[in-house]
Amino acid sequence: MTRRAELRAPAFLASTKIEGLASDPAGDWCFATTSFSWFVPDAPAQADSWNVLVAWREGAPEAAHIVEPTVRGGVTSSASLIPRMRAALATASSPEGPAWFKIEGLAVLPGQRLAFGVRAIGPSHVEKTMVGVVIDADASAADRVARRIVGPFRKIVDWEPSALVGRPAGVSGLEYDAASHRLLLLTSFEAERAGTPDDLDGWAWVLPDADRCRGRAPALVRDATGAPLRFGHKPEAITKVGPQRYLVIHDDDRVLGAPPGTASAGGEVPRARHEARYAYLRLCCPR
Repeated sequence: MTRRAELRAPAFLASTKIEGLASDPAGDWCFATTSFSWFVPDAPAQADSWNVLVAWREGAPEAAHIVEPTVRGGVTSSASLIPRMRAALATASSPEGPAWFKIEGLAVLPGQRLAFGVRAIGPSHVEKTMVGVVIDADASAADRVARRIVGPFRKIVDWEPSALVGRPAGVSGLEYDAASHRLLLLTSFEAERAGTPDDLDGWAWVLPDADRCRGRAPALVRDATGAPLRFGHKPEAITKVGPQRYLVIHDDDRVLGAPPGTASAGGEVPRARHEARYAYLRLCCPR
């Protein structure tokens, strides 16, 4: 078990608000990413603690390092990745990529490729659109103790979750299941001023083969009746805990009550602010 003191390596202390954690299928390397969502044009270093990708060897978080270190204004970060991520998000209407985007979710795909979930894009965090986008890039070993991002980022998933679930939803978590060769994705909805359980919702999705299904939309996970599986909470992380079994962690922020009218509500009690809700998910009929 990792000791809390080991997570006080300078690379972690330089990171504000970790949004994704992942380890490679071989279990050799671990990664953590912030949201890359804060840009201060006139003073970029002020926001660079939000622009950090961290890597470390399994079992050695005390030796964690910042990937693609960039130093400006005395702040070390991974800010040099921002224009490369933005280029992968370019569209016909935005050929240089969005001015603002937010990363949520991280997974390591076969071939040492890091996949980043993109939750929202737009001119700014005020004028944002929720999206279902995943970008990836090769994460090679510069040597036995460091990792670097090689080559450009590529868009591997781009779909509209909102069109199927009926609420503005964006990517909020990723997990690659190496045994089943599939990518698990979470999307969530949160009202601007969420204060009641109805202001939150979430869904799970499956991309059957992340290598051969580039450009395809993931399939929405459904319950035994065929209806979309709704969490009734805001899922932010998913991890495999057994064959076809996954643990989903919810971050309901300021909403402390139990969601009304959901299958999981029976017997629930309100949570305290230091507590998190979770769901135990079993996926049958692997694709």
